[in-house]
Amino acid sequence: MASTVSSSSNENASAEVYSSCTGFSMRKIKEEQLKDRAIQETKKNRCSNQDYEIINDILYKLVPRGKRKIKLIWVPKTMINQVLFLHHDHHTAAQWELIKQQQN
Repeated sequence: MASTVSSSSNENASAEVYSSCTGFSMRKIKEEQLKDRAIQETKKNRCSNQDYEIINDILYKLVPRGKRKIKLIWVPKTMINQVLFLHHDHHTAAQWELIKQQQN
């Protein structure tokens, strides 16, 4: 399970609004990644694998998309159900595009 990351300030502001609405945050991801053995093992062995990047102590998988690679957050096992719920079943999940549009 992964989430895309963008550096746009408008998208960051939208993400902050979404985070405050759902209780889902980068701080929580970081905390749960620290508890996840598979993530910690990958971080430790990352020097031999260029498919991963660590930014602010959060592990990302680099995935090719066309001519570039995008960064996907490695969601810890303890958060997978929460992420699935928030992005599929939560009553605001279908309205994410509306939140982004309202920010523009």
